[in-house]
Amino acid sequence: MEAAKSEAVSEAEKAQAKASPKKVASKKTSAGEKVVDAANFIIDWACIIFFLLILMFSLYAIYDSVKVYHEAGLPEEAKQYISEEDGERYIDLEGLRQKNPDIIGWLTLEGTTIDYPILQTNNNQYYLSHNYLKEYAYSGSIYVDWQNSNDFSDDYTLVYGHNTNNEVMFGPLKDYNNDKFFNEHTTGKLYTLHGTYNLTVNAELVTDKDDDNVYDVGSIKNKGDTVRSYIKEKALHYRDMDPEYKILALSTCQGQANMRQVVYVSFDPNNPIKKK
Repeated sequence: MEAAKSEAVSEAEKAQAKASPKKVASKKTSAGEKVVDAANFIIDWACIIFFLLILMFSLYAIYDSVKVYHEAGLPEEAKQYISEEDGERYIDLEGLRQKNPDIIGWLTLEGTTIDYPILQTNNNQYYLSHNYLKEYAYSGSIYVDWQNSNDFSDDYTLVYGHNTNNEVMFGPLKDYNNDKFFNEHTTGKLYTLHGTYNLTVNAELVTDKDDDNVYDVGSIKNKGDTVRSYIKEKALHYRDMDPEYKILALSTCQGQANMRQVVYVSFDPNNPIKKK
């Protein structure tokens, strides 16, 4: 009997021993599945976060474009300073200057949305990011180089403005790179504190941001002949410039890194449409 019991116990122990590896293997398989499940969980959430970031970026880009467009458009408040008088448009610059004495003029170009106050301060950075009321604005303002005279009396005056994709600020300047547009849109107006002048669109070119013939204002602002010679040589589109006229260079980013587009307009300082 004892021998039979012993033999039975031994058989039971053998059976248990055989079963044990299966349990270990089962545990190992279960742990492996957990690792895979965890990895899949992480990947799923990473994908969700990635697509959420893309969605947020896209929505912000849309918001930013709309914001720039509304900021850059002619503000309703500014329109109260525009009127018609004897068939001519009149800009109340003195009234505008009560809002901001940095306003020195107003620029319009026929056939474009360029129709803005012109500002100037003691540096070329401030109005890159502020509007005519000195409020922060991503689209900035149209402004004259700090080295120029504020009455447009220099032979050469440099005017800056942002290039935008929605035809505001100096975004429309890119249209002058088109032959048909350049030939059909030739005029504009400059309103100053001393008078209103007809503008002629004379030339368009693309150049480097460090081109001294455009951006070294302190050296060339009273060298009209030198500027005219440079324009005639480098312009992609060109029409003759009167040697007695004052020159405005309208500069904006061109799209390529470090490149700038410049449209040149001119006016007769001795023949204003209307004197102040």
